[in-house]
Amino acid sequence: MLVGVMDKYTKVKDIITNCRIRVDDPQQYFVGEQVVIMQMKGADLNKQNNSSFGDVSSIRPAGLFEFNYIDSIFGDTIDLIYKLKSPDGVECGEEQHQLNRRTEFENLAF
Repeated sequence: MLVGVMDKYTKVKDIITNCRIRVDDPQQYFVGEQVVIMQMKGADLNKQNNSSFGDVSSIRPAGLFEFNYIDSIFGDTIDLIYKLKSPDGVECGEEQHQLNRRTEFENLAF
């Protein structure tokens, strides 16, 4: 039987280097765990008051993600084993990035 919350995540407050991030809640993660870093915002939407309101004009970086592993945790700072592929010029804040636990199950049946 599968019980409890399977999808845990926290806001990424800052990408310090291409191997180091600062997060809101590091206590839910552990060294060696596989994680997913996701870009949650960034698409351009039509904001004009007309019939096209809300249409996506450009997806930009929204939805981009990378798998990684946690190398160390100190305070609210998490060091990753592998370099992020595209941290340069990426703005954090406003809940744009999330660090998600990658949960994996063997022989899970519904």
